[in-house]
Amino acid sequence: MLIFLINLIITILVEVAANKFLFKNKDFRIPTNKVIIANSISNPLAQIGHRMFFINLWPIELAVIIFEFIFYFSRNTNYRQALTISLILNVTSVLVGFFIHSLLVIL
Repeated sequence: MLIFLINLIITILVEVAANKFLFKNKDFRIPTNKVIIANSISNPLAQIGHRMFFINLWPIELAVIIFEFIFYFSRNTNYRQALTISLILNVTSVLVGFFIHSLLVIL
């Protein structure tokens, strides 16, 4: 159970930081609370799908991107903007996750 919480916290920290630094234009950036809410919903479901039902990572990530796109879009965000942000934030968090995992394997 602790690994689920650690993964959620890391994902939220990475996506909030990426949202702030990659999207410096405040008109394009998603508010931090929306990023936290979206990840608080999608990340546990993704972890359950991947760890408990052994679903491949890529279909899960695609589902997460689609869910977060819909979440951001439904909160009065332009659909292209919502899709771009969802895609970039999730790719960033997956790459950081791969990096952390590779460090743990090496150590």
